[in-house]
Amino acid sequence: MNKVILLVLTLVTLTAVQSLWAEDANQAYVKTMAQMLMDINHYPSDTQKKTLQTIIGDSKVDEHTRVLAQSILNMNHTVSDTDKQSLAKITATAGATEGESQLAQVLQNINHKATNDQKTQLQTIK
Repeated sequence: MNKVILLVLTLVTLTAVQSLWAEDANQAYVKTMAQMLMDINHYPSDTQKKTLQTIIGDSKVDEHTRVLAQSILNMNHTVSDTDKQSLAKITATAGATEGESQLAQVLQNINHKATNDQKTQLQTIK
């Protein structure tokens, strides 16, 4: 009986730790993308594209973060109408983090590069 309880507690703990790691990875990626947007001029650089592809390919990343990365990767002066629709879903979804929602908002309105107001908003993303 004690072994069963210990096994259950171990599994619950491992699941919780895994969930926290995934959440931390998402937060770190969102912050990375926010910093990236402060420097982007018209479209991402080759180095930024590699970073975005890493984010997209990470199996632990949630769908919102993946959509954000794909939208930045696709960016050419502005975000496409298709990507804007996907970003609008993030801002309307209760499951998105505050950082994901803020980043999606900025991306929907970015034109060539982030304005000073958008940079200020991006700096608040944690």
